[in-house]
Amino acid sequence: MPNNLEKLKYIETKDALDKVSPSFCLAKWLQVTIHLQNGQTHSCHHPPTHKVPLSELKENPAALHNTKEKINQRRAMLRGEKPKPCHYCWDAEKASPDNFSDRVFKSSSSWAMPFLEKTLKDPLSDRITPRYLEVSFGHKCNFKCSYCAPHISSSLFEETKRFGKYPVEDAHDLKWLDKVGLTPIPPEDDNPYVDAFWKWLPEIYQDLRVLRITGGEPLVNPNTFKLLEYMKEHPSDHLDFAMNSNLGLPKSYIQRLKKHLVPLLENKHVKRVNLFTSIDTWGADAEYIRNGLNCEEFEQNLIELFESSPEMRITIMCTFNVLSVPRFHELIEKVLEWKKRFGMIGNDDRLIFDISHLTYPRHQAFTILPASYESRLGELFELMKLHQKKTHLDPEGFTVLEVEKMKRILEIFRDHHQSKDPQQKYWQKQFQLFFTEYDKRKGTSLKQTFPDYSFLGQQSILQDFKNKFKYMR
Repeated sequence: MPNNLEKLKYIETKDALDKVSPSFCLAKWLQVTIHLQNGQTHSCHHPPTHKVPLSELKENPAALHNTKEKINQRRAMLRGEKPKPCHYCWDAEKASPDNFSDRVFKSSSSWAMPFLEKTLKDPLSDRITPRYLEVSFGHKCNFKCSYCAPHISSSLFEETKRFGKYPVEDAHDLKWLDKVGLTPIPPEDDNPYVDAFWKWLPEIYQDLRVLRITGGEPLVNPNTFKLLEYMKEHPSDHLDFAMNSNLGLPKSYIQRLKKHLVPLLENKHVKRVNLFTSIDTWGADAEYIRNGLNCEEFEQNLIELFESSPEMRITIMCTFNVLSVPRFHELIEKVLEWKKRFGMIGNDDRLIFDISHLTYPRHQAFTILPASYESRLGELFELMKLHQKKTHLDPEGFTVLEVEKMKRILEIFRDHHQSKDPQQKYWQKQFQLFFTEYDKRKGTSLKQTFPDYSFLGQQSILQDFKNKFKYMR
């Protein structure tokens, strides 16, 4: 399929959405992430979560998705208003009228667009069935990533109990978690949200198109394997199963996962399996950002899972942030290497490279870099564009969507600096304060890991940068 046809799909999706309203997004109706450890929910991963009131949950377990707050946001979208929590997409659309925001990307998905008409028949119902369900059973995690938070990682939670809040504006402390309802319910306590989930699941399971487990780290939570058993007992030939994992665990965890996933594929209990893992650059830089990561172990586990079944698919989620830039070309090189090695399943790539940009915490957003970094980002975009597939069926290279997401990074950076943010220096100072404390707590060194970084002016390494691209054609 020619690349321009892929773009045409997004144009057609946007036209269909805009006929309903210029702010309409199917993800607000048909996608949900539920954090059962603290009773939080949101639709689409960009807006902040909000609490599921227990009073609503008692009457209706579907309130895990259809809270009154979310229904009000849907009502606003139907009127053409732009709910503030969804600013990620409004910012992307503002940066360039030609940009496809995630409002379009998500709504074009097979779990969304085919259900447009059905959704619009009763769009303000409190029993809307999601087609994409992501669930987190707990926050236990072995990583302490720089941009993560205590309610998402138990390791960070314990670290924060020991050292207290970071001395910056965008940092969570345990008192704040209590105030806004994000403190995790202890695993040993009865959890009404977990109970509601297991009650609700049979009602919606056969309508789901995507079921995804997130965390924390799902491989250390027993509910993950309870759900895998449920799937084995309730086959669904139209269900895509997905699971997040940092792939930073010993081999015994990977082998246990394989023992569950391979039979699901071989016996066709699900349509497909897609593992999602995260890495934001490569080498020591990546290990600095995602504290607990070992790139060599990560790659070994990635390869082992790919080789466990020819039907295995893996998506690499990249949260592009201020520390991603210096060695991002090495990650591009690695992704190309893996794509070449593991190829395709039919017309689909086995490895997807999904680049999103970090917006919070703001002191780690890539936009705080000096304007001189635009040329660096431009070269990263050109590198990916150079290796773009000529057609969708090419066995190697990046898809149109993968390249477009890197282009969006460049355009957002350019738009940010053209607007001349008056708080630019403030967030750079916050960056320095945060990582000074980060290094104290973790025994790391920002200066040693990123010797070319300075907010007093970029030390140019662009000439040498080009010579490092092994895949330049």
